[in-house]
Amino acid sequence: MNILLSNDDGIYSPGLQNLAKKLKKTFNVQVIAPNYDRSGISNALTVNSPLSIHRFSNGDITVISGTPADCAYLGINVFMNPKPDFIISGINLGSNLGDDIFYSGTIAAAREGRELKYSSFAISLDGRRHISSAVKITYRLLGAFFKNPFKKRYIFNINIPDLPLKNIRGFKITKLGKHTTKHKVIKQKNPKNNKIFWIGKNSKIYKKSSKTDFYAIQNGYISVTPLSLDLTSHGEIETVSNWFDINI
Repeated sequence: MNILLSNDDGIYSPGLQNLAKKLKKTFNVQVIAPNYDRSGISNALTVNSPLSIHRFSNGDITVISGTPADCAYLGINVFMNPKPDFIISGINLGSNLGDDIFYSGTIAAAREGRELKYSSFAISLDGRRHISSAVKITYRLLGAFFKNPFKKRYIFNINIPDLPLKNIRGFKITKLGKHTTKHKVIKQKNPKNNKIFWIGKNSKIYKKSSKTDFYAIQNGYISVTPLSLDLTSHGEIETVSNWFDINI
């Protein structure tokens, strides 16, 4: 099996490096990732400037100033021959739950793979301690996928509790949860006395529901959420159509 492995934490992230080491023992793996942390970049694709790469002696590739979507796009269209059978983005050090998927570069690499007709995993660990647990779980998930190939192409958003493997209670198939976010902006001045602003860490209040990814993680389960590319609110089409029943 041919796997394209990317992330948004950057090529040197221990999440990516540990997973690559494990997967390369069994699969043909092409690692292609940004050269530094691009968390929160979402689906940005570099179209107004050229991209350059660096290829390491082990064959891994980093895209200089590239985004996760750039990496998936270049990996599929340029650097993998034969083409990948599957895309993995991760292991991200930090969760990607609920509404966070709209900001996440981890999700973006997986989504770009799906846009190009490949199923994909976006793998996130809810912390930084138990990377080995996340590596073992990802490997088991891949085994299950290859034994039960899907007729359609999917994105799976997978979040793993930051716990020893023996303390993880199992899997839950979940839906995306909702949270309210209190944005924190830090105001400072630079050495020239000009105002600068940092978008700081947000505090989040989660809406509790037993079927959501938030609930699964908070209760020691692995959350597996199938994602769709279709963001259309189909139920509102008829309602909104009535707004425009006017002559122009």
